[in-house]
Amino acid sequence: MKMRKQDMYLEPVISSLLVGKLRKGSFKDLLLIELKGWYLFVAAALTQTISNILYTKGSGVISDFLISSFLYVHILTYLFIFIGIIMNFPKKSMILLLIGSLLNFAVITANQGTMPVQMDEYSKVHFGEMDIRHSLVTDETKLYYLADIIPIPRPYPLPQILSIGDIFIILGVFMFIQELMVTKVKSSIAL
Repeated sequence: MKMRKQDMYLEPVISSLLVGKLRKGSFKDLLLIELKGWYLFVAAALTQTISNILYTKGSGVISDFLISSFLYVHILTYLFIFIGIIMNFPKKSMILLLIGSLLNFAVITANQGTMPVQMDEYSKVHFGEMDIRHSLVTDETKLYYLADIIPIPRPYPLPQILSIGDIFIILGVFMFIQELMVTKVKSSIAL
């Protein structure tokens, strides 16, 4: 099994939907989402996904090229993310997303385009082999405290290893959904 970083988005989305409903929010408001530059977030996700698929399924030449240039792939991905986030200021959730993204970007660029993962924590979660986006922490790892070093092990149903940046991103995703579902309820009550 490979690193499943996408699981970190599942939890804040589901929990925020539940909390939003408890706060008298509306699922219908999610359909009215006004996310400027949404295509930039899609482009970032596609860039990462396609790179990972080409790396795992591609020939030696493609894999070697991706390994040697993955820092640039990550920079392009984060450029899409940063522009998309900034286009959606002044939403409070976007500030959290920007902080988390900047922290992750810093550690990834300092480590040649990969997010370092603490080996002891990695083995606790039982993920198996690394993917192109991750590397194991070594003595040469830069910005260690920003790396994936916070374990969420089994028996938790979605075991994973998080970074400080991931925590900000999780909070930002949670808050973004709350802003969509509940903000209109508050403003209509105030009237």
